[in-house]
Amino acid sequence: MQPELTRQNLQAKKAGAWFDVSGKLRVSNREKDSLTDVVWVPTQQVLLTQVVVPGKRKSDWMKALPYALEEEISQPIEEVFIAVLHREQTGDNAGLIQVAIVSNERMSQWTETLVSEGLASAQLVPDCFQCPFPEKQNESSTVYYIETETHRLARTGQWTGMAIPLDWLTLVSFKNITWQKASPAFPVLESLKSLGLRQGHYQPFSKSTTWVKNWGKVIAVFGLLLLLLVAQNWMEAHQKTIEKQQLTEATERLFKQMFPEVKRIVNLTAQAKTALAKQPSESEKVGPAQLAKLVESAFKQVPKVEIKAFEWQNQRLSLSLDSPDNNSLQALSEALKNKVVLTLKINSMQPNQVQAEMVIDGIR
Repeated sequence: MQPELTRQNLQAKKAGAWFDVSGKLRVSNREKDSLTDVVWVPTQQVLLTQVVVPGKRKSDWMKALPYALEEEISQPIEEVFIAVLHREQTGDNAGLIQVAIVSNERMSQWTETLVSEGLASAQLVPDCFQCPFPEKQNESSTVYYIETETHRLARTGQWTGMAIPLDWLTLVSFKNITWQKASPAFPVLESLKSLGLRQGHYQPFSKSTTWVKNWGKVIAVFGLLLLLLVAQNWMEAHQKTIEKQQLTEATERLFKQMFPEVKRIVNLTAQAKTALAKQPSESEKVGPAQLAKLVESAFKQVPKVEIKAFEWQNQRLSLSLDSPDNNSLQALSEALKNKVVLTLKINSMQPNQVQAEMVIDGIR
């Protein structure tokens, strides 16, 4: 055997994927390009034992289980992880639980390595379970084993096994055992599920769960961005709808002020053209449309001045104006004085806001 393989229990050509006793993950060549469902771990780093815990409700006996195992565990209970492999529900052995005990530190190391190597869905199984176990009653005293350089991996039952250092085999407790050497067997995943260590918060991820775990955050970010984009577009469309409605209402108010004789608005553009065509062309009978056309260029020259309201009454156009300063109003008045007859009145003056009223009586 090559030096790099002397610290693990199994031969690389047969094991598929396994952790050696130093915690390094090894994968045989034939498994590198395929999905690995089971990764074997050294049995000498797992305590396989059993204890009787009475109780019918799982939540009750699961709470009591750690305390029932305290005498068999050399570490503090909070530092180990207990995986339940099997529990007898009926018969004389009712309440007998077969468990596997591993330190939390080692379980975390194993599972983190699996995730980093792309084997997040693989199950961890002690390598002694590669040995067959006697299914017939007359073979119950036979213990199957696999020999390694340093240990004998023994299967003592369906859910129990152990790794025995070779120099311990001379002890009295092992001399009376009927040993049967066996070849490693590699059962399908279904038959190994009950022997797996990855339970509770160490349980393996399914393929879909792994995919979601890897890509879930990216999808969530894209989803949030898409939601924000949709919300922004909706708000912009809603704002445009409001502005369009306000413009329509303002246009209708102006039309009614300019043409009070029109009682019902059906097609505002067509009705406005018809009404304007009927307006007299004489300067003394000038209408709001002509005045609006005359003053338009002046307001473009002084964009700081805003029209807040207007009124057409008795052949006079009254404009309520807002300006940040008095100079802008004076500039507007200068631009219009040669075109129209106007009166400018300052209503109020505050810092950065001057309110005024401009009355246009006709064209010059």
